[in-house]
Amino acid sequence: MTLGLSFLRIAAAALAAVVACAAAPAHAFDWDLSCDSGLLSWVKSNCEGARDAWRGQDYDVYLFGHVRHGRSTYTPEKLKTLNERAWGTGAGKRYVDPNDNTHIIYAVAFADSHFKAEYMTGYGWLTHWRPLGDAGPRPGVGFIAFVTLRSDYAHYLAPVPGVLPLAEIAWGRASLMATYVPRLSAKGGNGDVLMLFGRISF
Repeated sequence: MTLGLSFLRIAAAALAAVVACAAAPAHAFDWDLSCDSGLLSWVKSNCEGARDAWRGQDYDVYLFGHVRHGRSTYTPEKLKTLNERAWGTGAGKRYVDPNDNTHIIYAVAFADSHFKAEYMTGYGWLTHWRPLGDAGPRPGVGFIAFVTLRSDYAHYLAPVPGVLPLAEIAWGRASLMATYVPRLSAKGGNGDVLMLFGRISF
């Protein structure tokens, strides 16, 4: 099976919309997001990071291309029916806070395990290490919080929220990123999916 032309058109339209919003002056979409001091400290920090990413001028492009389904979770017959070439793209913005933590907001579209378009938007947080100094690779870990639309949930009409772990190896402006959907059923056949994707920063 291959990714259909209809999905490519939808993904291109989604990317164009995201880029158009990102390129617009920040004040045009400034909703006066207030991160209340009464919030828990880590919630307040994430709220402020997302707000500052939105208001900033640092942009990202995401490129999707590979997922791997757990070989112990899915039968060989089932694996033959699943898509592991999750082609897709998207865009976002980021903010690096004084503690060197990276906050990202993003909107992406990619092919899911069933060869259907999946749309996702959300917020991510990463903390990094610099074992070889600023010029070397920067491994990082964190999480993404998101809302996604899929064909198998009411034909894209039921937004599905979630939180997943996030890992990254960044070097210069390029990053290799990964997230993992844990096994969702004791009987198998659901979840246990590793997704790899790239990020290019501007």
